[in-house]
Amino acid sequence: MRWLRAESSQPIALLHLVASFSEADALLRHLDDAAEGLDDSAAARLAALREFVDGHRSGIALVRRMGALHVRSENELPARGVAALRELYDELAALDPTAAVALYSFGDAGILSEATAEVVEYLRARAVVSPEVRMLDLGCGTGRLLEACAPRCRSVSGIDVSPRMVALAAARCLGLANASVTLGEGGDLRGFPDAAFDAVLAADSWPHVGSLGPEASLGLAREVARVLAPGGTFTLLNYSYRGDDAADAADVAALAESCGFTVVASGERPFALWDATAFRLPRAVGIP
Repeated sequence: MRWLRAESSQPIALLHLVASFSEADALLRHLDDAAEGLDDSAAARLAALREFVDGHRSGIALVRRMGALHVRSENELPARGVAALRELYDELAALDPTAAVALYSFGDAGILSEATAEVVEYLRARAVVSPEVRMLDLGCGTGRLLEACAPRCRSVSGIDVSPRMVALAAARCLGLANASVTLGEGGDLRGFPDAAFDAVLAADSWPHVGSLGPEASLGLAREVARVLAPGGTFTLLNYSYRGDDAADAADVAALAESCGFTVVASGERPFALWDATAFRLPRAVGIP
Protein backbone atom coordinates (compact mmCIF):
# COMPACT_ATOMS: atom_id res chain seq x y z
CA MET A 1 0.00 0.00 0.00
CA ARG A 2 1.47 3.36 -1.10
CA TRP A 3 0.31 5.07 2.10
CA LEU A 4 2.48 2.73 4.20
CA ARG A 5 5.48 3.65 2.03
CA ALA A 6 4.66 7.37 2.42
CA GLU A 7 4.02 7.59 -1.35
CA SER A 8 0.48 8.98 -1.21
CA SER A 9 -1.79 11.03 1.01
CA GLN A 10 -4.55 9.54 3.14
CA PRO A 11 -7.35 10.78 0.84
CA ILE A 12 -5.71 9.29 -2.25
CA ALA A 13 -4.96 6.01 -0.46
CA LEU A 14 -8.59 5.78 0.62
CA LEU A 15 -9.85 6.63 -2.86
CA HIS A 16 -7.95 3.67 -4.29
CA LEU A 17 -9.22 1.36 -1.55
CA VAL A 18 -12.87 2.38 -1.83
CA ALA A 19 -13.27 0.69 -5.21
CA SER A 20 -12.56 -2.69 -3.64
CA PHE A 21 -14.90 -2.55 -0.64
CA SER A 22 -18.67 -2.25 -0.54
CA GLU A 23 -18.79 -0.23 2.69
CA ALA A 24 -16.61 1.29 5.40
CA ASP A 25 -16.86 -1.57 7.89
CA ALA A 26 -15.48 -4.06 5.38
CA LEU A 27 -12.59 -1.71 4.63
CA LEU A 28 -11.87 -1.23 8.34
CA ARG A 29 -11.76 -5.01 8.83
CA HIS A 30 -9.30 -5.25 5.96
CA LEU A 31 -7.06 -2.64 7.55
CA ASP A 32 -7.21 -4.45 10.90
CA ASP A 33 -6.12 -7.68 9.22
CA ALA A 34 -3.35 -5.86 7.35
CA ALA A 35 -1.93 -4.53 10.65
CA GLU A 36 -0.65 -7.94 11.71
CA GLY A 37 3.11 -8.25 11.51
CA LEU A 38 3.84 -4.62 10.64
CA ASP A 39 6.72 -2.77 12.27
CA ASP A 40 5.89 0.13 14.58
CA SER A 41 6.24 2.83 11.93
CA ALA A 42 4.02 1.07 9.41
CA ALA A 43 1.51 0.14 12.09
CA ALA A 44 1.25 3.79 13.15
CA ARG A 45 0.63 4.89 9.56
CA LEU A 46 -2.02 2.20 9.14
CA ALA A 47 -3.70 3.26 12.37
CA ALA A 48 -3.80 6.86 11.11
CA LEU A 49 -5.39 5.71 7.87
CA ARG A 50 -7.91 3.64 9.82
CA GLU A 51 -8.87 6.73 11.83
CA PHE A 52 -9.25 8.70 8.60
CA VAL A 53 -11.50 6.01 7.13
CA ASP A 54 -13.64 5.86 10.27
CA GLY A 55 -14.07 9.63 10.19
CA HIS A 56 -15.22 9.67 6.57
CA ARG A 57 -17.88 6.96 6.51
CA SER A 58 -20.51 9.16 4.91
CA GLY A 59 -17.95 10.39 2.39
CA ILE A 60 -17.12 6.82 1.41
CA ALA A 61 -20.78 6.10 0.69
CA LEU A 62 -20.98 9.34 -1.28
CA VAL A 63 -17.94 8.51 -3.38
CA ARG A 64 -19.23 5.04 -4.17
CA ARG A 65 -22.50 6.56 -5.35
CA MET A 66 -20.66 9.11 -7.46
CA GLY A 67 -18.40 6.39 -8.82
CA ALA A 68 -21.44 4.55 -10.14
CA LEU A 69 -22.52 7.73 -11.95
CA HIS A 70 -19.06 8.04 -13.49
CA VAL A 71 -19.27 4.45 -14.77
CA ARG A 72 -22.69 5.12 -16.28
CA SER A 73 -21.37 8.24 -18.00
CA GLU A 74 -18.36 6.37 -19.43
CA ASN A 75 -20.71 3.81 -20.93
CA GLU A 76 -22.85 6.52 -22.49
CA LEU A 77 -20.00 8.65 -23.86
CA PRO A 78 -19.62 6.91 -27.24
CA ALA A 79 -23.26 7.61 -28.10
CA ARG A 80 -23.97 10.88 -26.26
CA GLY A 81 -20.63 12.69 -26.03
CA VAL A 82 -20.64 16.02 -24.20
CA ALA A 83 -24.29 15.60 -23.25
CA ALA A 84 -23.34 12.64 -21.04
CA LEU A 85 -20.64 14.70 -19.29
CA ARG A 86 -23.02 17.63 -18.81
CA GLU A 87 -25.62 15.35 -17.21
CA LEU A 88 -23.00 13.63 -15.05
CA TYR A 89 -21.66 16.84 -13.53
CA ASP A 90 -25.09 18.32 -13.03
CA GLU A 91 -25.96 15.21 -11.00
CA LEU A 92 -22.67 15.19 -9.09
CA ALA A 93 -23.01 18.86 -8.18
CA ALA A 94 -26.53 18.21 -6.89
CA LEU A 95 -25.24 15.38 -4.67
CA ASP A 96 -22.25 17.24 -3.19
CA PRO A 97 -20.35 20.12 -4.86
CA THR A 98 -17.17 19.43 -2.92
CA ALA A 99 -16.83 15.76 -3.85
CA ALA A 100 -18.13 16.52 -7.35
CA VAL A 101 -14.95 18.41 -8.26
CA ALA A 102 -12.57 16.15 -6.33
CA LEU A 103 -13.65 12.65 -5.35
CA TYR A 104 -10.60 12.35 -3.10
CA SER A 105 -12.07 15.05 -0.84
CA PHE A 106 -14.88 12.67 0.21
CA GLY A 107 -17.05 15.77 0.59
CA ASP A 108 -14.68 17.24 3.19
CA ALA A 109 -14.32 20.97 2.51
CA GLY A 110 -11.10 21.11 4.52
CA ILE A 111 -9.42 18.55 2.25
CA LEU A 112 -10.52 20.41 -0.86
CA SER A 113 -9.33 23.72 0.55
CA GLU A 114 -5.88 22.24 1.25
CA ALA A 115 -5.69 20.75 -2.25
CA THR A 116 -6.76 24.06 -3.81
CA ALA A 117 -4.07 25.93 -1.90
CA GLU A 118 -1.45 23.47 -3.21
CA VAL A 119 -2.53 24.08 -6.80
CA VAL A 120 -2.49 27.86 -6.40
CA GLU A 121 0.97 27.76 -4.83
CA TYR A 122 2.22 25.58 -7.71
CA LEU A 123 0.89 28.11 -10.22
CA ARG A 124 2.26 31.07 -8.26
CA ALA A 125 5.73 29.60 -7.82
CA ARG A 126 6.02 29.03 -11.57
CA ALA A 127 4.64 32.46 -12.48
CA VAL A 128 1.65 30.91 -14.23
CA VAL A 129 -0.47 33.28 -12.18
CA SER A 130 0.69 36.81 -11.39
CA PRO A 131 -0.89 40.28 -11.13
CA GLU A 132 -0.82 40.90 -14.91
CA VAL A 133 -2.10 37.49 -15.98
CA ARG A 134 -5.49 36.90 -17.60
CA MET A 135 -6.37 33.30 -16.75
CA LEU A 136 -8.91 30.88 -18.20
CA ASP A 137 -9.94 27.82 -16.17
CA LEU A 138 -11.19 25.04 -18.48
CA GLY A 139 -13.77 22.91 -16.70
CA CYS A 140 -13.89 25.33 -13.80
CA GLY A 141 -16.45 23.29 -11.84
CA THR A 142 -17.66 25.13 -8.77
CA GLY A 143 -15.14 27.95 -9.27
CA ARG A 144 -12.83 27.09 -6.39
CA LEU A 145 -9.69 27.89 -8.40
CA LEU A 146 -11.25 31.01 -9.89
CA GLU A 147 -11.96 32.32 -6.41
CA ALA A 148 -8.48 31.40 -5.16
CA CYS A 149 -6.63 32.85 -8.16
CA ALA A 150 -8.68 36.04 -8.59
CA PRO A 151 -6.66 38.07 -6.01
CA ARG A 152 -3.44 37.00 -7.76
CA CYS A 153 -4.46 37.72 -11.37
CA ARG A 154 -5.54 40.62 -13.55
CA SER A 155 -8.64 38.62 -14.47
CA VAL A 156 -9.96 35.06 -14.18
CA SER A 157 -12.52 33.42 -16.46
CA GLY A 158 -14.09 30.01 -16.10
CA ILE A 159 -15.91 27.77 -18.54
CA ASP A 160 -17.76 24.52 -17.90
CA VAL A 161 -20.29 22.34 -19.72
CA SER A 162 -22.46 21.78 -16.62
CA PRO A 163 -25.14 24.44 -16.02
CA ARG A 164 -25.31 23.52 -12.34
CA MET A 165 -21.53 23.86 -11.97
CA VAL A 166 -21.58 27.21 -13.76
CA ALA A 167 -24.31 28.45 -11.43
CA LEU A 168 -22.30 27.39 -8.38
CA ALA A 169 -19.14 29.01 -9.77
CA ALA A 170 -20.97 32.24 -10.55
CA ALA A 171 -22.36 32.34 -7.01
CA ARG A 172 -18.91 31.69 -5.54
CA CYS A 173 -17.37 34.48 -7.60
CA LEU A 174 -20.14 36.97 -6.94
CA GLY A 175 -18.50 40.18 -5.82
CA LEU A 176 -15.18 39.45 -7.56
CA ALA A 177 -14.95 42.21 -10.12
CA ASN A 178 -12.26 40.46 -12.17
CA ALA A 179 -14.01 37.05 -12.40
CA SER A 180 -16.48 35.70 -14.94
CA VAL A 181 -18.01 32.30 -15.72
CA THR A 182 -19.33 30.97 -19.03
CA LEU A 183 -21.39 27.92 -19.97
CA GLY A 184 -19.51 26.08 -22.72
CA GLU A 185 -20.36 23.53 -25.39
CA GLY A 186 -17.32 21.37 -24.67
CA GLY A 187 -15.66 21.31 -28.08
CA ASP A 188 -14.41 24.85 -28.59
CA LEU A 189 -13.78 28.24 -27.02
CA ARG A 190 -15.67 30.26 -29.62
CA GLY A 191 -16.88 32.80 -27.05
CA PHE A 192 -13.32 34.03 -26.45
CA PRO A 193 -11.26 36.12 -28.90
CA ASP A 194 -7.76 35.28 -30.09
CA ALA A 195 -4.93 35.89 -27.59
CA ALA A 196 -7.44 36.70 -24.84
CA PHE A 197 -5.49 34.95 -22.06
CA ASP A 198 -1.98 34.66 -20.69
CA ALA A 199 -2.67 31.36 -18.90
CA VAL A 200 -5.06 28.50 -19.54
CA LEU A 201 -5.54 25.91 -16.80
CA ALA A 202 -7.14 22.49 -17.11
CA ALA A 203 -7.20 21.06 -13.58
CA ASP A 204 -8.55 17.51 -13.75
CA SER A 205 -10.79 18.34 -16.71
CA TRP A 206 -8.69 17.14 -19.66
CA PRO A 207 -9.30 13.42 -18.98
CA HIS A 208 -12.92 14.09 -19.95
CA VAL A 209 -11.80 15.80 -23.16
CA GLY A 210 -9.70 12.74 -23.95
CA SER A 211 -12.66 10.47 -23.33
CA LEU A 212 -14.41 12.14 -26.28
CA GLY A 213 -11.65 10.94 -28.61
CA PRO A 214 -8.38 12.16 -30.16
CA GLU A 215 -10.10 14.58 -32.53
CA ALA A 216 -11.76 16.31 -29.57
CA SER A 217 -8.43 16.59 -27.75
CA LEU A 218 -6.66 18.03 -30.77
CA GLY A 219 -9.50 20.40 -31.58
CA LEU A 220 -9.68 21.83 -28.07
CA ALA A 221 -5.88 22.05 -27.79
CA ARG A 222 -5.88 24.14 -30.96
CA GLU A 223 -8.54 26.35 -29.42
CA VAL A 224 -6.39 26.75 -26.32
CA ALA A 225 -3.48 27.82 -28.52
CA ARG A 226 -5.75 30.30 -30.28
CA VAL A 227 -6.96 32.03 -27.13
CA LEU A 228 -3.49 32.09 -25.53
CA ALA A 229 -1.33 35.12 -26.12
CA PRO A 230 2.14 34.31 -27.49
CA GLY A 231 4.31 33.24 -24.57
CA GLY A 232 1.27 32.32 -22.48
CA THR A 233 1.18 28.97 -20.70
CA PHE A 234 -1.22 26.04 -20.93
CA THR A 235 -1.11 24.06 -17.68
CA LEU A 236 -2.58 20.54 -17.61
CA LEU A 237 -3.12 18.86 -14.24
CA ASN A 238 -3.93 15.26 -15.19
CA TYR A 239 -4.00 14.45 -18.87
CA SER A 240 -5.84 11.15 -18.42
CA TYR A 241 -6.85 8.57 -15.83
CA ARG A 242 -5.36 5.55 -17.59
CA GLY A 243 -2.42 5.26 -15.20
CA ASP A 244 0.25 5.25 -17.93
CA ASP A 245 2.58 8.19 -17.36
CA ALA A 246 4.74 7.42 -20.41
CA ALA A 247 1.73 7.31 -22.74
CA ASP A 248 0.40 10.57 -21.26
CA ALA A 249 3.76 12.28 -21.79
CA ALA A 250 3.90 11.07 -25.39
CA ASP A 251 0.37 12.26 -26.13
CA VAL A 252 1.01 15.67 -24.58
CA ALA A 253 4.22 16.03 -26.59
CA ALA A 254 2.29 15.23 -29.77
CA LEU A 255 -0.41 17.78 -28.94
CA ALA A 256 2.26 20.38 -28.20
CA GLU A 257 3.97 19.80 -31.54
CA SER A 258 0.66 20.02 -33.42
CA CYS A 259 -0.52 23.18 -31.69
CA GLY A 260 2.59 25.33 -31.33
CA PHE A 261 3.44 24.65 -27.70
CA THR A 262 6.74 23.76 -26.11
CA VAL A 263 6.89 21.39 -23.14
CA VAL A 264 8.74 22.68 -20.07
CA ALA A 265 7.28 20.25 -17.52
CA SER A 266 6.05 16.76 -18.36
CA GLY A 267 4.39 14.46 -15.85
CA GLU A 268 5.85 15.95 -12.68
CA ARG A 269 4.01 15.19 -9.42
CA PRO A 270 4.22 18.42 -7.45
CA PHE A 271 1.47 17.94 -4.86
CA ALA A 272 1.55 16.32 -1.44
CA LEU A 273 -2.21 15.75 -1.17
CA TRP A 274 -3.39 15.23 -4.76
CA ASP A 275 -1.68 12.65 -7.01
CA ALA A 276 -2.08 14.65 -10.23
CA THR A 277 0.59 14.75 -12.91
CA ALA A 278 1.43 18.24 -14.18
CA PHE A 279 2.32 19.44 -17.67
CA ARG A 280 3.24 23.04 -18.55
CA LEU A 281 3.13 24.09 -22.18
CA PRO A 282 4.12 27.65 -23.10
CA ARG A 283 2.80 28.85 -26.46
CA ALA A 284 5.65 29.54 -28.80
CA VAL A 285 6.08 33.27 -29.41
CA GLY A 286 6.62 32.87 -33.15
CA ILE A 287 3.35 31.02 -33.78
CA PRO A 288 0.71 33.31 -35.32
